[in-house]
Amino acid sequence: MKNMLVVLLLLSVSHLSAQNCAVMVAALKGSYTGECKKGIANGNGTAVGIDTYVGNFKNGYPDGKGKYSWKNGNWYDGFWKKGVFEGEGTLHTAKTNTSDTSELKGFWANGKFKGVQKSSFTVYVMSNKISDVNVRKAGKTGEDITIVVKSTTGGAGTLLGGSPVQNETSIVSSNTIPKVKLTDIQVLSGSYLTKVDNEYSPIANKYTLQHVVFPISLYLSFDSERIKVDLSEKANWIIDVKLDK
Repeated sequence: MKNMLVVLLLLSVSHLSAQNCAVMVAALKGSYTGECKKGIANGNGTAVGIDTYVGNFKNGYPDGKGKYSWKNGNWYDGFWKKGVFEGEGTLHTAKTNTSDTSELKGFWANGKFKGVQKSSFTVYVMSNKISDVNVRKAGKTGEDITIVVKSTTGGAGTLLGGSPVQNETSIVSSNTIPKVKLTDIQVLSGSYLTKVDNEYSPIANKYTLQHVVFPISLYLSFDSERIKVDLSEKANWIIDVKLDK
């Protein structure tokens, strides 16, 4: 009997925790299981309401990779940003009063279908701790990719203080919070010849991939956080990455 009461208590606490983790999409409000941050769905999870979504959340909205299934049998499986289709994905539609279905597969931007071909660049954010990614051309000609990575705390001083330490280009405290680094590059297609590291700035780390062969597709990892970037046009590109950590 005592064991049964413990089990019921644990189930009750689990149920309350799920209810206290908010999902911001009205049609998904009901039950949620998965990762939370400050009482809001954040990370991998499953939300079941009128509709169902299984995948990555950010600030209570589908964001990243996930599958959304509507009550009427339609579904979308692909990438999201702030609750709308963004990036590569497939929309599956069941036709009314028939057993036929149709699928629209390709690339989306702000919830609208853009076609089967990619734009000059595509970014897939695969972590809820990456708060922003900005990709832009630095010039129409060139063959380099510069990656600049910042975090909300990297380079800031700790409460311990510390005496200044001289490096090659700046003076920083010996007790500053470590900056986020680019820890791994996985090339899926295309190539580059060399990587030049510049980690001397007090607030950001910068990395340049030189003599890139386009189009190029690669994963960029920052410890356990990761994004996928596809660049189809030859140019000098700058990728700014900001992490919430």
